[in-house]
Amino acid sequence: MNRTELEAAICEREKINKDVVADVVQAFIDIVADELCAGNDVKLTNFATVGVKRCAARKGKNPKTGEHIDIPERLKMTIKAGKRLEARLNG
Repeated sequence: MNRTELEAAICEREKINKDVVADVVQAFIDIVADELCAGNDVKLTNFATVGVKRCAARKGKNPKTGEHIDIPERLKMTIKAGKRLEARLNG
């Protein structure tokens, strides 16, 4: 499911105007992104926790040339399913 399909599904299920749903989805994305960029986790009880993990700098190797390269430190987004979602997926 992509964003457009998600918005359409919400419109159909909740009988809400498409423009309002699109604005709410965009606001949700913006707020989650802002929190992650600030280093905060976003906990959606019983659904998932979205967070940020710091990956240390390391040495790597270019697979084409075999040349050794330095890979800088970076942040990665993580997501962990909540208990209810995990139970629904597995049960």
